[in-house]
Amino acid sequence: MLVEGGVSPSSRVSTRSLMYVLCTFLFAVGSYILTPFFAIYVSDSLGFGLAFAGSLITIKIVVQRGLSIVGGALSDQYPSHQVAMLGVAARCFSYLLLAINPTEVTLVLSAVLNGVGSALFHPSVRKLLFLPYKDNDALLQKVIVWRSMSLNTGTAIGPVIGSLLISEHFSAACIAIAAIYACSVVVFIGARAETDDQARPTPMPLSVNTVRQAISLQVLSVLKLQFAFIFLYSHLEYLLPVFVEQTFSTKMVAAMFMVNSFVVILLQSKIAKLALGANAIQLSLVVVFGLLYLASEISDDRLYWAPAALLLGVVVFSVFEIACSFRVDYQLTKVSDDSLSGTVFGCASAIAALAFLLANAVNYWLYEWLGFANLWASYLGVCSLAFLFSYISNKEKF
Repeated sequence: MLVEGGVSPSSRVSTRSLMYVLCTFLFAVGSYILTPFFAIYVSDSLGFGLAFAGSLITIKIVVQRGLSIVGGALSDQYPSHQVAMLGVAARCFSYLLLAINPTEVTLVLSAVLNGVGSALFHPSVRKLLFLPYKDNDALLQKVIVWRSMSLNTGTAIGPVIGSLLISEHFSAACIAIAAIYACSVVVFIGARAETDDQARPTPMPLSVNTVRQAISLQVLSVLKLQFAFIFLYSHLEYLLPVFVEQTFSTKMVAAMFMVNSFVVILLQSKIAKLALGANAIQLSLVVVFGLLYLASEISDDRLYWAPAALLLGVVVFSVFEIACSFRVDYQLTKVSDDSLSGTVFGCASAIAALAFLLANAVNYWLYEWLGFANLWASYLGVCSLAFLFSYISNKEKF
């Protein structure tokens, strides 16, 4: 049996799939060359101010997440590799605009194209990578791990390149990013799925009813896990860096993200093979918030115990991140209808955006009300109760 992507589910991982993994890596590198420095460059170097820079980031995120369902649905309507290529081309053009003339208009247009590119690319590539191996657990687990590793490796390498280029050579950096995306388009052309036309499932018409049909009870259950995962993961990108900078130093923030990146890259395959159950995942959260609470309580002692507790918490948090992200991708692939899988992956991205927005708002309010120590203690209590309930009621052990 052949599926979109042109491989038999009983065969080894195809060369075509490896090329899609390479495209994912290139996409991540291109994204993160500029992203960590974008707000500072726009506000300070270009002189547009921090408020305008923040608006650009908001536009990009809203477009990316808001259109992800549309991007996924388009990959169900048309060959997925073509939709993904269109997303890469949109990203390429967005950075060429910045290289030629970074005005307010081109910055806004670039932000929109940037978001559109991600919305088209990610659901399509997930479908291209995962769907051919839906009936082969070993290979499905392998491509999920490889995709995640390529994303995280690109995320780690991109800022290093950006730090060497952005401050003095912004236009050159944008051209370099556009060249990376152009290379990705070439790889996509080489990996073109020759069996798309005769092997793709019959597409469903794009409509609200299509989305409703895509979200079965099984899919909804996985989307709930996605929401909970991203709600808790948001700590790593929002409140936790603020806590670390206030309690320790900016260098410790950098160390925290380096530890997270290294753990995710190095342990991705091993953690995925363990297939941690719900109880183990919830227990990891109890450990994380317990260590964060400990770090906040003993930080005034100026001992090594506080940073050690923090970094150990980040390690356990990274294990939680690996286990949950793998579980979401694996289960969504298994339970989604083949003809609607792109729509399902797009819905997962939209749910992630909603979880991020809600988590940031709730956590900011809790921080203002409780302070960091009590905030971590509150999450520790909630996660402990959730773990006890799961352990008692769930036959699935660790």
